[in-house]
Amino acid sequence: MKIRDGFIVKNIANTNVVVAVGDATKYLSGTITLNDSGLLIWKELEKGCEKVRLIELMLENYDTDAKTAERDIDAFISTLKKHEIII
Repeated sequence: MKIRDGFIVKNIANTNVVVAVGDATKYLSGTITLNDSGLLIWKELEKGCEKVRLIELMLENYDTDAKTAERDIDAFISTLKKHEIII
């Protein structure tokens, strides 16, 4: 999975938000707010990353279990797919 070109993260008033630029605005007209774990996942997806690696990162960086990490990652990815942000 990889973030589609045209989506960037901006830090606005200490809040990380995803915005679309250029042609990507046809997929997302607003913004998506990212918490710390969302930002970690986003940065990996910018490089191209599979779900297994995302789960590993969550387990390395947060006090969580694999099942919870997978559920949260699936929810996040679902939101990105809804807006056609990942390819």
